Amino acid sequence: MLRDEFENDLQEATRRVITFTRRFVIDELPDQALYLIRPNASYDGRDLIGDEIAYPEDSLPDGQLHLPATNADGVVAYLWRRNCRVPNWINVHVVGSDPQHTFVFLRSCGRFTAGETLYHRHQGIPPFNVLGPGLPKAWSDARQRDVVERQRGADKPSMTIEQMVEALGKFPLVNQWW
Repeated sequence: MLRDEFENDLQEATRRVITFTRRFVIDELPDQALYLIRPNASYDGRDLIGDEIAYPEDSLPDGQLHLPATNADGVVAYLWRRNCRVPNWINVHVVGSDPQHTFVFLRSCGRFTAGETLYHRHQGIPPFNVLGPGLPKAWSDARQRDVVERQRGADKPSMTIEQMVEALGKFPLVNQWW
């Protein structure tokens, strides 16, 4: 993957995750992002496939992040590697904000590829996987009840995000740094 392509996909993933998260939370989320990176967050004990390369030296003890928080240039400098390799997947979600920045958490795979084994192509911005915010208990419980009712044969569609917000209201971000 070319460096410019990776940077453009990061910017688009950031725009999407901030826009998506705003649908759920009461927090103000500025467009300007800073990133927290958790590298090598995958199980890499299996054999490498195709053009994959691993960088075990990037591993950090559980719970630690690559610090300090960085801008998009810092993300690209850290995760884009020689021979156009990037992590196979990078999960993206919002974890907090301050008046100037939205803090975006990047949890990345430890296997790197030039493109052969990229995940999340269906989102159009591989390797990025845009995720919603951590849900408070009331939301998780309502979602679980909805799933159980449908499994028991209830003839109703799954609740949409809009229906969940209408029924339960928006919530403050639940900071989950995993």
